[in-house]
Amino acid sequence: MGRALLIGRRECPDNASFGRWCHAHDLAGIPALAQTGAEEFASAAKSRVTQGTVPAGIREWYRDRAVKLQTQRIHRTVQDETTSKRPKSRGSTKRIKLMDDLTLVTRGQAAWARIKESASARRSVSRGSGPAAKVRREKSKNEHIQWWREVGEALEVGKNSTALERHGAYGAWLRAKGFDDIPDPPAAIWLAANIESLGEIPGNMTNPSSIRSWRYQQQTTKRAPAPEDIALQAAADALRVATVEISRCARALRSATQIAERAERELRDVLRLRAREKRKAAWEDD
Repeated sequence: MGRALLIGRRECPDNASFGRWCHAHDLAGIPALAQTGAEEFASAAKSRVTQGTVPAGIREWYRDRAVKLQTQRIHRTVQDETTSKRPKSRGSTKRIKLMDDLTLVTRGQAAWARIKESASARRSVSRGSGPAAKVRREKSKNEHIQWWREVGEALEVGKNSTALERHGAYGAWLRAKGFDDIPDPPAAIWLAANIESLGEIPGNMTNPSSIRSWRYQQQTTKRAPAPEDIALQAAADALRVATVEISRCARALRSATQIAERAERELRDVLRLRAREKRKAAWEDD
């Protein structure tokens, strides 16, 4: 390093040009003390560096630089692992992945603008029962669902890109991209992730919150019981009644046993009393 600085000194006549030269050769961050020590160390032209000959300023600068490089390496490793866990795009490089994310966000912004612009037009869609009115309603419904899907994909990009940042970064991202006035962003993300499995959406439903509520209600609705389920339920009811009867009979048997034991004790007491009276009478006769 000292020899490199000496070469820069020879090539640059003044300090300004020497500073530019250091910046171009990644030597701009060297402290003045370390720089002077390195130049002096190189000027001595020692053939072999032994322990204790490196100036303290140079050792300190190398130690700080090693720590910075290690920290940057750790940050790059975490970033690469985070990128590898996300769904892979069509390309294999980070640049293509970034371009895909930017495309999704831009498309989502355009879709959200169309949704807001067409809100009044959608309310005025014909409610007639004719074929033309049905076609218009179906076309408007499909367009809005597709737009909400694109909005959800863009929101998913923002959520993933801010997952490792500070608290509130996702909200700041929504405000920066113009999505802060969306009433229910999680519902839009859910719609984008589950649109393929929803099948036919009933009625004129296009709002993600309404579609998600309909889906949850559909999943929790009880199905009609099958014949084997009815038979199994009847058997379970009969077993429950039999268990109750067995418990009642066991209680009655336990009560009868207690009554018999009490009668037996009373009988023994009576017999014992009569035997005592007979012995007393016999003793008085004697």
